[in-house]
Amino acid sequence: MYASQLQRLAEPVINTKTNVARSGYDELRATLNRVRLKGLESENIERYFNFLAYIEEQISFVQMVSAKRGI
Repeated sequence: MYASQLQRLAEPVINTKTNVARSGYDELRATLNRVRLKGLESENIERYFNFLAYIEEQISFVQMVSAKRGI
């Protein structure tokens, strides 16, 4: 495997240090921005029973894996 390729183990990227994939991080930030602008229910496209808990789980995951990127 080349050094420039992503090395994934489940969801985190494991290259030189553990990190969250850039695409997943960008998607979460975009979701949070749309929730701020349009409201929580308008962004619940997947119809999660408790969308707020789902968002909090995603934020916690990012903070756990990469505290520097914590939202």
